[in-house]
Amino acid sequence: MHWRWRLPKETGYWKTAGLREINMPNDYFQFKKFTVWQNKTAMKVCTDSCILGAWVSTKVANRILDIGTGTGLLALMLAQKYEVPVDAVEINGEAAMQASENVEFSPWKDRITVFHDRIQTFQLTTPYRYDLIICNPPFYKNHLMTIHPARNQAIHAHDLPLDDLMHTIKKLLSKQGNFYIMLPEKESQQLEKPAGDCQLFVNEKLLIRDRERSNVLRVILRIQHVKVEFFERHLFIKSSNGDYSPGFQRLLQPYYLSL
Repeated sequence: MHWRWRLPKETGYWKTAGLREINMPNDYFQFKKFTVWQNKTAMKVCTDSCILGAWVSTKVANRILDIGTGTGLLALMLAQKYEVPVDAVEINGEAAMQASENVEFSPWKDRITVFHDRIQTFQLTTPYRYDLIICNPPFYKNHLMTIHPARNQAIHAHDLPLDDLMHTIKKLLSKQGNFYIMLPEKESQQLEKPAGDCQLFVNEKLLIRDRERSNVLRVILRIQHVKVEFFERHLFIKSSNGDYSPGFQRLLQPYYLSL
């Protein structure tokens, strides 16, 4: 079943967000052109997700898919960047509802559709092939579960194994399309085999570090049907003095109020 929620205009939901950026991780995060409420979801707005949404780049995108949208953050970031329809799929009911509410009070409510569904089921019913697919997936395997089922679902890979994900991408990604995914370094290496088994190719990596000499925090992979010249790039979140690095500032400037 695909769900789309709408709030009545008289709720005043938007007004409570205000017009300034406040670091309130249990309530909302204010961006330049939209607000992400996150009080109903297990996973909150975080720096690495923002980097993923900002890093994505494509010359052609007729339709975009966000797998595991959560609060709707990545769908909103891409809707700001590209004037095309965005489909956002989320397995958790409360998260899907929150994403729909965030979409409803964004400038792009007519272009983003939130589906409450498993991506494995969604792929069987959608008529589309997507030029751009993005995913910030659950990635912890064989880790202890918490007492919170929603957080378990958000951070553990049981509901979306990498093999399932790659078969889904093979089916839904257009021939010239780009798939962007962010993972820890170890899991990013593990992804290459199931990708290869599906005849998909990692053509670009972005290695994200807090500072120049620190360990890799996350890796963003760009995957395509066709093998082309491989690029490895680097992003440091902070400079040696502790301020945001120039590269980080350029990347997030269209989104962060503070930049």
